Amino acid sequence: MFKGPIAVGTIRTSFVLGMRLIVQASTLLLLATILGPDGFGLYAGLGAMAVLLGTLANFGTHLTLLRDVSRTSLYAGGALRLALGTTTICGSILLLIYIFISPVVLQIPDGAHWVILCIGSADVLLQPFLVIAVMERHGQGQVARSQILLILPLCLRLLAVLVVAACAPDNQLIWYALGHLIAVMLPLGYVFWLAPVVWRQPSRWRVARSHEWRGLAGYAVMNASAHGVAELDKMLAIRLLPLGIAGVYSVASRVVGSLVLPVIAMMLAAMPRLFREGAVTGRSLQYWLFTFAGIYGLLAAVFIALASPWVEALLGEAYSGVGNLISLLAYAVPAISVRAAATNVLTTLERPWVRIFLELSGWLVIVVLALLFVRSHGSQGLAISIIYAEWILAAGSVFLISIISASSSKAEGGTRPR
Repeated sequence: MFKGPIAVGTIRTSFVLGMRLIVQASTLLLLATILGPDGFGLYAGLGAMAVLLGTLANFGTHLTLLRDVSRTSLYAGGALRLALGTTTICGSILLLIYIFISPVVLQIPDGAHWVILCIGSADVLLQPFLVIAVMERHGQGQVARSQILLILPLCLRLLAVLVVAACAPDNQLIWYALGHLIAVMLPLGYVFWLAPVVWRQPSRWRVARSHEWRGLAGYAVMNASAHGVAELDKMLAIRLLPLGIAGVYSVASRVVGSLVLPVIAMMLAAMPRLFREGAVTGRSLQYWLFTFAGIYGLLAAVFIALASPWVEALLGEAYSGVGNLISLLAYAVPAISVRAAATNVLTTLERPWVRIFLELSGWLVIVVLALLFVRSHGSQGLAISIIYAEWILAAGSVFLISIISASSSKAEGGTRPR
């Protein structure tokens, strides 16, 4: 099942995402050290909300672009113009919403308004345009090259952390937030310079028409619900826990979440083929993807549980207890891996509302259990809610895919001539 383009694509993409993991880990450790638990908790909460709103900025057009380019559709050019125009309008509106609701939803201290503006501009408005460029290349089979575009901002953010750490200015979070914004602006400028001419002709961009919004809404909400499962706990942490403890929890959550990158690499390589093959002919590939994700998740969970004391030692005394949280969250890693594979399969089966229902159910589980457990168990209670939610999502998504594949197979068998 993994001979040919998928295997090659997975290896190439794994190498690129391995670089991404190294850069992310370095940035995480340095940023957590220079900001301290309070500052990092604030940054993680604001970043999580910005990422969540940013997933709505494309309003699903990046996925339809990937679909059309993967199928070598004659309408791929139109899909690009639609993505650029719709992202401009939606991203601008969502940025205003982010600026106004962040101080209300999260416990934001005074003087953080510039941080909100920089992070919001980067992740809500500008990053979605990079996503369009990534999907355009991804659909053309340039999976590893597309991921390099996503790594460039991360590398520049690492550089920004190093500069802030070396200069040690006052208000280090504000200066890093500015670097966070510049780190997206520079790669985006590179994309506009080298991309097809339509990128530099806003007059050719178009916003979704009235009859298109409904079809795109499923993909848009699906994209937000998917990221919400990964980001919701950081937002709850800053709301339900003291800022310092929220920072310790956010570090543990980021460390554990980074382990799923090899599974993402595999799915990125497989998605164009899954889009083409559908529910019936792609069934064997689906099962192999789930098997690999499950085995990898078990091995990664054991690794991170054993490595947790060294992570805590690297972070220092300010992050005391982060090792225990990492060991606890390791129980969720196999489920996170399978869920990452299965929910992407649901996307390629063009069942956005099924995936949305499943992931919003996960949101509900996380929120309800967090409200129940955080009061009595603190940050460990939040970790427990994530473990329960991830296992429910993993089992539910695989079960739903089995039903969809079986029903599609039966329908295809019934339509064959005898």
